[in-house]
Amino acid sequence: MEHFRWVSRVPDTLTAAKMLLENMSEEVFKDSAISGYWIAACCSEYGNVRQCWLVVESQAISQIDFEALKNKFASTDYQRTETEKLKTAIAQKLQQMVRLNKNRINYLDKFQQMIAEYNADSRNVQIFFNDLINFTQELRTEDKRAIAKNLVQY
Repeated sequence: MEHFRWVSRVPDTLTAAKMLLENMSEEVFKDSAISGYWIAACCSEYGNVRQCWLVVESQAISQIDFEALKNKFASTDYQRTETEKLKTAIAQKLQQMVRLNKNRINYLDKFQQMIAEYNADSRNVQIFFNDLINFTQELRTEDKRAIAKNLVQY
């Protein structure tokens, strides 16, 4: 399964950040309190100053097994928790998508509208969860479209 890694505070250069991420072994990552996320601390010296970073690895949204997720949702007593996890993953993906291409703001608007409707009790947790699943598939389609058309990410 593909995972994404990112650094909470970027080292002095992008080259140093890239090297940091490429040279970290899987063994240094520990489970976090949030399912689907792993963390590792990394420290170095730069100009006689000790610098430390927290590297976070997350499951790629494109690698989520939706059938397994739906089955887990249907069989758990913690449906709101599972829905919140999915909502958080979508929010992170949307931030990345909009940062790369400002024209994708409509997806963020749609997502915020879905949350507002859920918070206003116009949707129950099952409907909201299913809406999130469908929305995630829309995001996947948009990503594939951008890649297929070799669109510029700005």
